[in-house]
Amino acid sequence: MKPISFLYIWEEAFTLFKSTKKEAIKLILATAFLPLLLVFIMLYYQSQTTITYMRQIVQSMVSGQIDKNFYHILNPVSGFVWYYGFLAIVCGYMIMAFYLALIHLIANQNPEDPITAKKAFLYGLRLTTPRGFFLLILLFLLSFEQIFLGALRPFSSLAAMAPVLYVLEEKKIFLSLKKALILKYLPSKFLTVNGILILLTMGLLTMAADSFLSLSINYLAELDDLLQVSRTLWVNDFLFFPFSLFFLLSMVMSAFGYSLLLAFLAYFTTTYYLLSTRPLIR
Repeated sequence: MKPISFLYIWEEAFTLFKSTKKEAIKLILATAFLPLLLVFIMLYYQSQTTITYMRQIVQSMVSGQIDKNFYHILNPVSGFVWYYGFLAIVCGYMIMAFYLALIHLIANQNPEDPITAKKAFLYGLRLTTPRGFFLLILLFLLSFEQIFLGALRPFSSLAAMAPVLYVLEEKKIFLSLKKALILKYLPSKFLTVNGILILLTMGLLTMAADSFLSLSINYLAELDDLLQVSRTLWVNDFLFFPFSLFFLLSMVMSAFGYSLLLAFLAYFTTTYYLLSTRPLIR
């Protein structure tokens, strides 16, 4: 089997997207974009409530209305930490279910019996409970390699294939992660070297896309000057929302951007697996 180029994988991934776009878009919007947006809004609202309460406590301590006790400040902080942890677990569970569902949808599309977004997501939920969630935790822990290896994150790039192996080969999570890290799913050593380069390139592009999204959101803060609109739209509450128009737009951009980034990873890694293990995918 000849080595596969990065551009060829992307071309085939786009072909797969065109054949699955109707259900894939439903899946992305309903199970990735909306949950992320909701979590961002809830975290912002809770953080603002906690900050306001802490300011009141500090003012009361300074004025002598209450005694100067560290626990007065610790209580609202600990409450927010528990709230944040709960939302992080729920959101992580939903996003992992979405990601596994999208892999299933991409790889098993049958024109005669198409998989709907609902069926795919239910399948993703089943895979996520509980093993898929443990796989997410392992991938999260592996991402701490950035502390020692910098932005390249080679092991995280290789491990990106683990969810694909977990779904398509129905392997246990540790075996899927092991096969992904040593590229054992590839049929030859020659393809293994090529695969390392492809996955590292994918990791670098993912990192670049993440950085671009962050810069775009930061640039959004200055968009009122460019559009010559009132600064109040950027700092005052917008309509009935408890936050400004700027923050609403930034949350929408973040949720939509990260949803697309996850979808790109799912399509790319699934297509790469199919091309590496099957002669043709179309």
